[in-house]
Amino acid sequence: MNKVNVIATVGISLLGGLKRHNISMDLPDEEIVNQLLRVDPHTICAEASSTLSLIRDQLIEEESQDLYLLTSDTPDGERIASILKLYFQSFFRQVHVFAIENLNGEKPELFKNEGLRNLVKTIVQIVRVTSNRGDRCVINATGGYKAQISFAGLIGQVLKIPVYYQFEGFSSVIQLPEMPISFDYKIWLKHFRLFWDLYHLGVVSVKLLPKHVDLSPLSGLIEYQSKEQIRLSSVGWLMHEVLWNQFKEHGRLYLPPVAEDGGQEGEQKWGSDLPLHLQTVLQTIQRLPFVTSVQIVGTKEQVSGPMTFIGQGDSGIIRGSYGHEQKTWLFDIQTTAADEMQVNAAVVELHQRFEPLVQTPSEKSVEFILVRHGQHVGEKEERIEGWADFELTDVGHKQAKLVAQYLKQNYPSIDVLYTSSLMRARQTAEHIGRELEIQPLVLDDLRAMNYGKPSGLTKKEAEILYPVPPRQVIFNRAYDGESELEFHRRVIELFYELVHRHQGQTVCIVTHGRAINAILKEVMNLPLSHDFRVDSADTSIHHFVMRQNQTLLRCINHTDHLVALQMDAAK
Repeated sequence: MNKVNVIATVGISLLGGLKRHNISMDLPDEEIVNQLLRVDPHTICAEASSTLSLIRDQLIEEESQDLYLLTSDTPDGERIASILKLYFQSFFRQVHVFAIENLNGEKPELFKNEGLRNLVKTIVQIVRVTSNRGDRCVINATGGYKAQISFAGLIGQVLKIPVYYQFEGFSSVIQLPEMPISFDYKIWLKHFRLFWDLYHLGVVSVKLLPKHVDLSPLSGLIEYQSKEQIRLSSVGWLMHEVLWNQFKEHGRLYLPPVAEDGGQEGEQKWGSDLPLHLQTVLQTIQRLPFVTSVQIVGTKEQVSGPMTFIGQGDSGIIRGSYGHEQKTWLFDIQTTAADEMQVNAAVVELHQRFEPLVQTPSEKSVEFILVRHGQHVGEKEERIEGWADFELTDVGHKQAKLVAQYLKQNYPSIDVLYTSSLMRARQTAEHIGRELEIQPLVLDDLRAMNYGKPSGLTKKEAEILYPVPPRQVIFNRAYDGESELEFHRRVIELFYELVHRHQGQTVCIVTHGRAINAILKEVMNLPLSHDFRVDSADTSIHHFVMRQNQTLLRCINHTDHLVALQMDAAK
């Protein structure tokens, strides 16, 4: 027989119950529980009264289920949950406690931005795990913060799980009536690829989004984690989780109409060089009822990641790609879709059919070429750099042209070019972009470390006005600048996003000496506190390959392209 598991939110009402019964919190948990078991559960706390009412009213069966207690991550919350876990052990098969990070009233912003989101994710994961075992869940939303209770109720409604609540003064729990709560399939389908990336990657840089993406309709579903990075809000996370699973049952309502021939049978010739697995996939796609044709439209001589599907507006066409070994095949799927919504629904259908290919691709290497900017005006004038925006000198432009020519000759397979938003890096990247015929993508998070008020001053001026603090620590912010910890986190978070985004590709990054240093320290697994430094000359090249269990350093501070310029300067 399937078990019914109880998910219960936990507050601090137990503190009042202990006070009523003159039970001291200083006692060991076992002694507190022994005394609680001798009194009426309704006089102990909301969690005990409501949860035991579920058993007494035979809404669940005693000792046939697990209890999941969700508490705040405060000392009081965790202690209360520890006592309640011991108390409920005689009523449930197993009792589990989860302290939800940042779900506490002491930090309102973290409660709103992190705590409620973590609550949603934890409940959804409990439901997913227990349903995979064939069990059912109910939610007891009586305990905890009011906002926590309302969110638990919302989750129960959209996941179709019974939600129980015991109002103050009631002797029994009641099941909250179902409300007409639903998510907008149209918005989700239109922005599916963004939801998919945010759900699996956690955060995405807004600078990496296609230019046509309008985020304004997604207000409340996405939120900014930093100035440049967005993520799913708690409701957005729940929306994707629910609609992704509901689409398996109801997706046919949104799919394109069936083709006149009902999907094409028979063998299709796409070329003898296609991997057998891709041929099988294309044959399967060809037979889908809404597909009229599948055509190979091109290849690339590098792997650009696992299988992907992207809708091409309202044309009815879906562009697919498949990477294998050192090659990527591009193919167009012509569908019967009459509008963009049907195209988007077909994209989701393809993702669901080929989910194992998309979710668990074989790990591919990513090749990184880090380039420091050329000589700039502030460098010649011995000024503090940081976020002060300096142009390249004439020498700096010559250096940038030389490194651009070198990269074109030695790294012709560069797929994408990123640059810091500071002028000295952007101007260097523009020279490289012209040679490689690639448009540089500008990212603020690749900027140099922000030194605050000293930025732009000469080193002699800064020495007088803003002396270096006598004790340098990684979390210290001096003169309105960034701490070493903040700078490192900013650069490394973006770096790993690029690693995940560009599997199987070659990425060129034009940035600053300290940013290069931070990335190299990270890939070499050196702790932040370790005093590791790399001498990065103007337009120096740092080349490495990131693999699943290996980092291969090709070169550090490579400047051979500047030899002729250096010889001219020496004359």
